[in-house]
Amino acid sequence: MRFLPNLLILTLTTLVLAPLARAAPPPLTADFTYAPAAPAPGEPVTFTSTSLAPGGDPIATDWDLDNDGEFDDGRKPAATRAFDAGTHTVRLQARISGPTPRTAVATKTFTVAAPTSSPTPTPSPQPTPALANPTPTPAPPLPSKPIGCVETVQHGAFLATGECLLPRKAPGWIDDGGEYWRSTRPVRVNGVTITPARGEDVLVNVPKSGKISAGTLDGTATFTKAGETITVDSGRISWKVVNGRFEGIQPPADSKLGGLPIVSLTESPQLIAGGTRFAFMVRMPQQFGAPTSDKPVRVTAGGIRPLAAADEGFHFEVENAVLGPIQLHKLVLDYDGQGSWEIKADATLPPPVDARVRGSAGIRHGDFDYADGEMTFNGQGFNIIGPVFLKRIKFRVEITPQESECVPNIGVKPSPSTGLPGLDHSFPGMPEPPATIDYGVPTFALCGEVGLVAGPTVLGTSALSLDAGLGIALYDDLPMRFRAFGEIDIVGIRWAEAELEMHGNGYIKAGGSVKWPWPGVAMIHGRLGLEMRGTQFNASGSVEACLLDWCAAKARAVVSNAGVGVCLSIDLGVTTWNPGLGYRWGDSPTIYLSGCELGPYKTRVTAARASRAPQSVTLPSGLPGAAIAITGADAPPTVTLIGPKGERFTTPAGTGVTQRNPFFVIKDPASRSTQILVGKPSAGEWRVVPEPGSSAITEIRSAQGRRAPKVTAKVERRGGRRVLSYRVDGDAKVTFAERGATAGAILGKAKGRRGTIAFDPADGRGERRHIVAVVEQDGLPSTQAAIATYQAPAAKKPGRVHAVKTARHGGRVRVSWRKDAAPAHIVTLELSDGRRLVRRVDGRSALTVKLPRGLRAKATVRAVARNGMVGR
Repeated sequence: MRFLPNLLILTLTTLVLAPLARAAPPPLTADFTYAPAAPAPGEPVTFTSTSLAPGGDPIATDWDLDNDGEFDDGRKPAATRAFDAGTHTVRLQARISGPTPRTAVATKTFTVAAPTSSPTPTPSPQPTPALANPTPTPAPPLPSKPIGCVETVQHGAFLATGECLLPRKAPGWIDDGGEYWRSTRPVRVNGVTITPARGEDVLVNVPKSGKISAGTLDGTATFTKAGETITVDSGRISWKVVNGRFEGIQPPADSKLGGLPIVSLTESPQLIAGGTRFAFMVRMPQQFGAPTSDKPVRVTAGGIRPLAAADEGFHFEVENAVLGPIQLHKLVLDYDGQGSWEIKADATLPPPVDARVRGSAGIRHGDFDYADGEMTFNGQGFNIIGPVFLKRIKFRVEITPQESECVPNIGVKPSPSTGLPGLDHSFPGMPEPPATIDYGVPTFALCGEVGLVAGPTVLGTSALSLDAGLGIALYDDLPMRFRAFGEIDIVGIRWAEAELEMHGNGYIKAGGSVKWPWPGVAMIHGRLGLEMRGTQFNASGSVEACLLDWCAAKARAVVSNAGVGVCLSIDLGVTTWNPGLGYRWGDSPTIYLSGCELGPYKTRVTAARASRAPQSVTLPSGLPGAAIAITGADAPPTVTLIGPKGERFTTPAGTGVTQRNPFFVIKDPASRSTQILVGKPSAGEWRVVPEPGSSAITEIRSAQGRRAPKVTAKVERRGGRRVLSYRVDGDAKVTFAERGATAGAILGKAKGRRGTIAFDPADGRGERRHIVAVVEQDGLPSTQAAIATYQAPAAKKPGRVHAVKTARHGGRVRVSWRKDAAPAHIVTLELSDGRRLVRRVDGRSALTVKLPRGLRAKATVRAVARNGMVGR
């Protein structure tokens, strides 16, 4: 069980945190249009971005409409502004954030023409009477500010500036000779602009004794930093200077810093020379568990440049966060001044990966933007569950994923035409696939690439290896699903167009097309399904098997830990018989038919008795078929086979495959062998007579046909478990598995002719599942068949965590809960200062965190199941 969570965690972590390696990113082209083409003074002009990103990435836009060099006049794809007469320049900056950020700028210049007036007719000249002493017309008076208006009020570190601050009377009974000012226009107070509502004034009070104050009965207080406007107060604003700090500043609930919500001020803002230094506590997006910064984000409004420069780019750290099933550690967040936060972090991928990697992620305008990662493991690789080792992983994270190659199926859809991976419906006795499958709706996905090896070691290599595409999907109501797609190697056999799924219990199922040459013997071509659990695996499917110049279009292939068997279907007229072709791992394939409905060979003649004399083979009655293999000294012998009832058949002189019902002949020069299959042979002595000129016979072997063993079973419910009761009639080894549309498992092996196996249904949808018997005879896989069905329950989310307690011990808070079966828990602490801490706890039922005295904490604990489902 640890495997799927670990592999998924590693995969998720890597995916969540670093962009996928790509070739050179496609170019980004910035451009825009404007209308009208010839605007008049004061007429609104609309600018519309037409920027292009061939890669399909989302484009962020920033406008510079006043040609001041700053892209701070709008962030939407369209912007509107009116202009005075004259020539104007507008610039657009197009940006793509993420692991491969790109920027492009477009500039356009246009002219707003001055209005032209109609010519006024020239009146006829009239005589003007002469004046004795003409008085010159005085010029109009120049505008002036109101009397007493000032632009600056300063007292120590306190600085207020505005267009016009007018003196006013001291409030109430106070008359201490201090300075009291008001303004109907915005006033900048230590770098923060207080803008009054209509009809209200900004008041600035500098008394002779007492506290300096500033505020308004209704208004907003903002400042701009790194291209962002930050609101620090609104409504009734009343600030007082106490010990060099502003008291009374209250950020509104919707206040944000770089798009992230401001939870609170951790301390009263400090006055510096001409500015204010703030310490904000901010919250990450909900996709990360909404944790707050461990330490405040310090931002300076206004002030002397050297004092404010240190925090030009916002920066903060978070000790722990979660992204779906990925646990993030030691997050470092930096703001780029363009609406995006870049994140570096360690990430622990969920089971089955359960490994820590280094990655990156991004937040744009307060929402999740991207996450990805990549890691390569040296040597054998990273063990994720049982005999499964991760070699390489690369991924990106998708929130609310759509259908893609990564997540190909969402919701209820018809069953695939190829059937379910790992379940070959074309086998005799196998059920038809369900009409539809409910694949569920994922809430989170990791998509990328993966390399891994799994299963037992066969011939010095892992039974399963892949280097393919990756998809890990998480659901609210289903276990997580790990999927690989592309090319997979099963015991050195290349599967193309393959799909692989790995479940939280370590069960793997896969399906794919194979083209498998056995040099000098056969070619196997078709589609196989595979299932694997730990060191046990089997694969099966309908294939085309070609021997020399003959092909069986409806053969059945079975591959297991023991070896490979291909059951041929040969119509011999009197019967359709299924002899086998196969070999054990470590042996070389031969053209001799064996296995399936053909028993082991027994030698009748050895090299010591080699001759051209007739030989004989005795066969019992009731056989479905028999095989007689004759080896020659230097070539395939040409013989006549004579049966006990006078049946007579002479093999052709050439090589290859010949069929003359009920006889089927394979003459192979490489092995110097002639094989004769006989359908429903008569009981008695069959004579083998060499033809004149035939190669001398060095060996004769015969094998008798047999019936497949009969396996029956039923499933009963006993408590919360299921019990499989089975019976095996025949000489065979049988492995039982459960298979369904959304889940499966290998249940165990038969021990004796009768027995029981208790099992827990694999986590998946509530659905009808089949019990499949995989049969092995004479050390080789033979066949499989569905022998029983049962109704499996739907996977359940973990229940509520009970007895959650929070206790204070000095500077620490301990959260504990009643121990349960869940392998992990997510603990969320809501602190009285507005902070939110998120921790993942593995294998324990308590968590201790350091918290300053005086802080209260409310804890919520949710269980995480081995299949990745999170409880309430």
